[in-house]
Amino acid sequence: MITGGSTGLGYAIAQAFLAEGANVAICGRNEAELSTAGCGLNAGAPAGTRAITVVCDVSREEQVRGLARGAFDEFGDIIVLVNNAGVIGPIGKMEEVDFDEWRGAIETNLFGAVLACRVLLPHFRSHSYGKIVNLSGGGNVAPPLLQRLRGIEGGGRSLDRKPCGGVVRHGNRCKRTRTRLVEHPYVRAVRAARRPTVQALRQKETGGASIERAAELCVYLASAASDGITRKLISAPWDPWQDLDRHREELRSSDIYTLRRILPENRAKNWN
Repeated sequence: MITGGSTGLGYAIAQAFLAEGANVAICGRNEAELSTAGCGLNAGAPAGTRAITVVCDVSREEQVRGLARGAFDEFGDIIVLVNNAGVIGPIGKMEEVDFDEWRGAIETNLFGAVLACRVLLPHFRSHSYGKIVNLSGGGNVAPPLLQRLRGIEGGGRSLDRKPCGGVVRHGNRCKRTRTRLVEHPYVRAVRAARRPTVQALRQKETGGASIERAAELCVYLASAASDGITRKLISAPWDPWQDLDRHREELRSSDIYTLRRILPENRAKNWN
């Protein structure tokens, strides 16, 4: 089940899962975009796999439950949740931006991920297995933009406070992946101000990391190879995640790849 799967990164993630032989359920708020996405995914899907689409606003609990019901009705089971849905929201001075728009961004970006987890966790627990991959933009680890990532990561940590029957969660940060954020007018406007957001401008000029690589990371985190690796913040273009399972035992008791961005070299390890 992939939220926000009708365009961009979410669509690429759905394609990657289909290519690996998985069925996928995607959602989005725009019915026309979602219909187009469903046709495209099914046209390119390998034999024996398929995608279904459900119109859903992830900030509304009943709609998220409807998304899950649609997936269960069609496929009988859900074993992976990818929380990809997100909006840019208003950008500007706190006292000047539209507060309702700001609230709406929080409801989608944070509450949407939490709601999907709440809906699927009972099923994962009852089957003693399930994986949750939470995505967050790379800019969210810059000091002014940590709120959403801290909220998502904090939610992921709270999932681990009690045993969940083998449920695994991941914090997957697709840092510097080129998404629609780099096209935002505000991003262009701050060039002269030399704010940290100018990094997004460089990303636009250089192309950034491909969304396909981020999608590949999601597939890896959903696979059996990553079992036991949880509560980590992993960068799609920067980190050597393809062989991360080789370091599974080291990661269990380490602060490497946590929200503080402790890297292997910070702990005298060479994983490259």
